[in-house]
Amino acid sequence: MCILDILKVGLYEFHHEYMSPMYRDKYKIMYTDTDSLVYYIESDNAYETMKCDIAKFDTSDYRRTTRTVYLS
Repeated sequence: MCILDILKVGLYEFHHEYMSPMYRDKYKIMYTDTDSLVYYIESDNAYETMKCDIAKFDTSDYRRTTRTVYLS
């Protein structure tokens, strides 16, 4: 199995085993790439979900102050 296949499995698992049960009909995939999914989520505060499972999300592109405000 090549690395792209492994990545696809990881994205599939994240989408179907994490996002789908959590948000049911309150989310939509807006964009996909080789190694990422961008969602539209109907939620009061999606950052609260991110805080609980921070290892599942890539926050490396967030400015440190934004990370502190939303994820602390």
